[in-house]
Amino acid sequence: MCTCVYVVTYFNRPEDPSIKYLTANVVNGMCREKRVFYRVVSGLHAAINVHVASHYPTEPSNPFEERTWGANMTLFERFFSPKKTFGEGPNWLKNIYFNYLLVLRAITKAAPLWNVEHFYTDQPEQDEQTSDIVAVLAKAAPEACPVTFDERILFTNEDDEDLRSAFREKFRNVSRIMDCVECSTCRLWGKLKTHGLGTAMKILFAPETETGVPIVQLRRNEVVALFNTLAQYVWQLLFSLLAFLCMLSNAS
Repeated sequence: MCTCVYVVTYFNRPEDPSIKYLTANVVNGMCREKRVFYRVVSGLHAAINVHVASHYPTEPSNPFEERTWGANMTLFERFFSPKKTFGEGPNWLKNIYFNYLLVLRAITKAAPLWNVEHFYTDQPEQDEQTSDIVAVLAKAAPEACPVTFDERILFTNEDDEDLRSAFREKFRNVSRIMDCVECSTCRLWGKLKTHGLGTAMKILFAPETETGVPIVQLRRNEVVALFNTLAQYVWQLLFSLLAFLCMLSNAS
């Protein structure tokens, strides 16, 4: 599945036939827009792998014990160890943070939209609490994390519309591929993050008013996916990766 994702999202294959994989060095030779696309897809892939490695089933020692779920260090090393990924693993983990910044920037940019958005939880008190929490997040994010994703440097040329359309279509292909994933857990979190990232880019690349407010209509499922995706990235960066780093430190 992962190989399929990278194949269908290739903008163009490297001219050197000896280059078979999209390594960081290969991507650095692309234009800025294509580098961003690769990092988004790479960060999505890495985030799913971190989730799988963090919630992996363990086989019970006897048939009377229940199966437990927890961190699998062996699997994490297979996914991200420099020795087992030709040095690319750390770059993939950095792309998780890249996607976090992208989603955070979208939520911040759309702050005026949240002021008029109605959050329905079927509980009036929770509706009000949710609105207050979102308002605090949108206001505090620029101060707490001032250096975020900058969409203004992308698609700045007049002839970039074809590239923008290809960008959009290739990301749709990723979502379609997620529908074919056999593992229900991988499919669930993959679809959620894909939808959340798609919503973030919809906000970032939408036309703007004179005051910089994105002119965009968001559906309920897009808003839900956007904030859940941010929550997943925060959890993975603050807890899952930290837990694995502690395990590595203790092992050494």
